[in-house]
Amino acid sequence: MSGRGKSRAPWLAIAGIPVLFILIAMLQAKIDASSRSYADESEDLLLQSGRGVQRMSLGYDSLVADIYWTRAVQYYGARAGVDGAQFGLLWPLLDIATTLDPKLIVAYRFGAVFLSEPRPGGADRSDLAIQLVKKGMAANPDNWYLVGDLGFLYYWRMHDYAAAAQVYMDGSKIPDAPSWMKIMAALIAQRGGSIETSRMIWTEIYNST
Repeated sequence: MSGRGKSRAPWLAIAGIPVLFILIAMLQAKIDASSRSYADESEDLLLQSGRGVQRMSLGYDSLVADIYWTRAVQYYGARAGVDGAQFGLLWPLLDIATTLDPKLIVAYRFGAVFLSEPRPGGADRSDLAIQLVKKGMAANPDNWYLVGDLGFLYYWRMHDYAAAAQVYMDGSKIPDAPSWMKIMAALIAQRGGSIETSRMIWTEIYNST
């Protein structure tokens, strides 16, 4: 790249900042408008591609991720507990926020709560909540909190005791993971009818204590 091109790049980035914030303002206006109507709202997101937003963020990924996360909280808060409310924009907002900042743990954890809560308190989409938490685990493999959240979703929302027990067992192997994760694995396996699995886990807990 020529010297002229190098000197021009920072100015292009600076010049693009107003455009970025105009787009964010348009998104906020759309959320505000849709917040006034629940029964017949349009669920089109201004920018539904996290990668597309990332290209336009001009290196301010974390800042824009925080903005999208804030919008997700506003969007959810305006609908939670309202009969007939639709949550069609919730997943795209959370997906974009966590694509821009894969380390935004709060968005994975509370976003999963927003998605998995049954109506009218939430979106009643435990499948998307599981997808969001798995995305967080892939980006943060040493975060046992996310593993615990996934185990909870399988156990409490999906009633998939075998999957929940396996998740807790896997999570117990993460460095600094609490000992209760292994105990949860044993208890859930027993509740799900897998007595042999439960016995095996309890034996491992006994031998390692």
